[in-house]
Amino acid sequence: MNASAPRRRRRRVLALGPIPEIADDGGVKLEPADSLFDVLGLIATCPAREPIEAIVMAPRNPRALHEIIRSTEAIRRIDPTVQILLLADEACGETMSN
Repeated sequence: MNASAPRRRRRRVLALGPIPEIADDGGVKLEPADSLFDVLGLIATCPAREPIEAIVMAPRNPRALHEIIRSTEAIRRIDPTVQILLLADEACGETMSN
């Protein structure tokens, strides 16, 4: 067993927004969160033995880019090391590129 295996088993990934089912291949399991406030609370209170490694965000409205930016800023204020992933369709991607 390599040195990173224990952390890999303990890490947590939160899902915020309408995230589709992801096939479980023995990797990371997504923990759903109801709101940004739940995510912020989980990050602020997570013990070192169960770190939150990433947050997968899916906007409810592809045009609400300001909401995504504010959510990301709030998460970064609590823990700047958490990875933030945006899951979006093409319409949101086009909005962001503009």
